[in-house]
Amino acid sequence: PEWIKRADIESYNKGASAYTLPAELLPATDERPSEYPIVRAAAYFQQAALQSTDDRLLTLALYNLGTLMGKDSLTVLSNNTPWFGLMEGISKLEDAIRVDPNNDSAKYNLEFLEKLQDAIIQRPMSEQMPMAALVQKPGHSLGEDVDKGF
Repeated sequence: PEWIKRADIESYNKGASAYTLPAELLPATDERPSEYPIVRAAAYFQQAALQSTDDRLLTLALYNLGTLMGKDSLTVLSNNTPWFGLMEGISKLEDAIRVDPNNDSAKYNLEFLEKLQDAIIQRPMSEQMPMAALVQKPGHSLGEDVDKGF
């Protein structure tokens, strides 16, 4: 169908596809350099958000970008180096809510990341590692994964 040929939808769907790939280095393409799936997915979601004039697609792209960044920022709690920062995830989720104030998934994830940020700020550096316990408690995790294709 003609609507699926839209550049914003194509970028969004490429982001959703990249997000589901195994976490190994991806080969370069004509469009993208060699990179990890999370970085490629973020680039495509960002591209979709910049291209789209459709508020439904825009809020999904921003929600997925913010959720992806938020999940990635949690890797610091397991001694892994995150690609993105917690503030970036929060900012994208805030943008998603500005576009669609009824986006409950974005509101939930935003609240979770803000609470996590507050807890991290309030703890001295020597006590940072026990923060992993906060994320592992039942009922304390980011909401829905990155959405499927549009």
